[in-house]
Amino acid sequence: MTDAELDRLEQLCDMATGGPWNIGRNLDGCRGLSLVGPTFVTICNIEEDKPVDFDDPTLVQIGADFAFMSAARSALPALLAEVRRLRADQPFVVG
Repeated sequence: MTDAELDRLEQLCDMATGGPWNIGRNLDGCRGLSLVGPTFVTICNIEEDKPVDFDDPTLVQIGADFAFMSAARSALPALLAEVRRLRADQPFVVG
């Protein structure tokens, strides 16, 4: 991964809503999921208006995607810092 790619990922982290993000189920009686920021700011929400709009496998996949985004938001800043620290410790790559 290049320094420019690391810079771009850091920029995306800086622009995004701060973490941690969590997954919540909608409480209004609809079937759906929300990706929520630390002050209960909704990042992304998916709802089912009618029982036929989403089948269970779709909601399972959305839940998996939300779990990935939530985990990545929490982990990425630390991972980027660790890559930069390791590169600073060993500025030369032997290949």
